[in-house]
Amino acid sequence: FNLWETGNALYYKHDFEQVLKAKAYPEIKRSDDGKTIVTINNHECIYHKDQLLLQCP
Repeated sequence: FNLWETGNALYYKHDFEQVLKAKAYPEIKRSDDGKTIVTINNHECIYHKDQLLLQCP
């Protein structure tokens, strides 16, 4: 079991490090009322953190 988990850790190490080094998405605005607005292909989408929902009207 420990050998299997060690192999998994080494396999995913590179992916994990790349996530830590990634740049944040540049088209994000945070409003004063707590909303997060993300622009995707010229459409503004609202992210609701409490529901884990990205709503694009």
